[in-house]
Amino acid sequence: MSDYNNKKKRKFDGKSSMSHGKYNFLKGKGKNNNNAWQYNNKGQKQAYTRKERNELRKQRKLERPHGEIIVKANTIWSQSIGRLSAQERHDKVESLLLSCESKIADIAYRHDASRSLQLLVKYGTQKQKNRVFEPLKGHFLKLSQNHYGHHLVLKFLSFGHKDHRLQILTELTGHIEKLSLQADSAKVVDYLYASTKSNNHGEKNAILIEFYGKSYIMEKQMNNTINNSVSLNDILTSVNSSKSSTTPEDSISTSGTKDLILKRLRAYFTKIIAKSMLMFRYVHSLLMNYFQHCNETE
Repeated sequence: MSDYNNKKKRKFDGKSSMSHGKYNFLKGKGKNNNNAWQYNNKGQKQAYTRKERNELRKQRKLERPHGEIIVKANTIWSQSIGRLSAQERHDKVESLLLSCESKIADIAYRHDASRSLQLLVKYGTQKQKNRVFEPLKGHFLKLSQNHYGHHLVLKFLSFGHKDHRLQILTELTGHIEKLSLQADSAKVVDYLYASTKSNNHGEKNAILIEFYGKSYIMEKQMNNTINNSVSLNDILTSVNSSKSSTTPEDSISTSGTKDLILKRLRAYFTKIIAKSMLMFRYVHSLLMNYFQHCNETE
């Protein structure tokens, strides 16, 4: 009982884990936190007022790289653009675009700027979307791996033009398997695969073929066959059909193609299971392809 009373009587000192509410500004470095304290005319240490802390926060934001651009963009972002009329929405988006158009490639990785660019892609006209897209060409691989930037890539896949989609897929070609093993970029790969039209088997196969081996990736890049990529069934069928016209030595190498592909897929599934990433739809397709061609022991 005495321990309870001691805890009840203990005064808050600004350092304990009980800090909350109006004492939040004391978090961080405690007494050495320059953002929480100031000196008055008598040289005594005293806490900033709420208004002073807000002013300090605004000043710090402006001092960051491209601070003025981001603060202006966030001012427009905080308004409910989706509820405005078409003309008012166009004007707001144009104002937002003009404020950040010169630095789009630099601010796309920032959490507070990325959401403003996402707003442009969602509510902008086709011309406005193109003005956001052009400076980002060559950056989509890096953006897909960024915690904040990958949301912008997803917005282009959702609301962009089909040319935007093809450009993104082209930049990610050769890196699909690596991207699929990272939490943020795996979402991009999954949406890229799942949002492909059901009758566009070539584009789906262009994603899946990168899991079968580097030789198929190089062939796709050299021949630029994104929309005409073949499936695993087509690959194995061509291997089987070539056995009758090959020498015994070539027959041994072609017969091992299936085993090599299945072995590679098994190694990939081991990584995916360890990372608990079985929920993605391209993984389901890979599993289905594997089960269709493996034997009972495999």
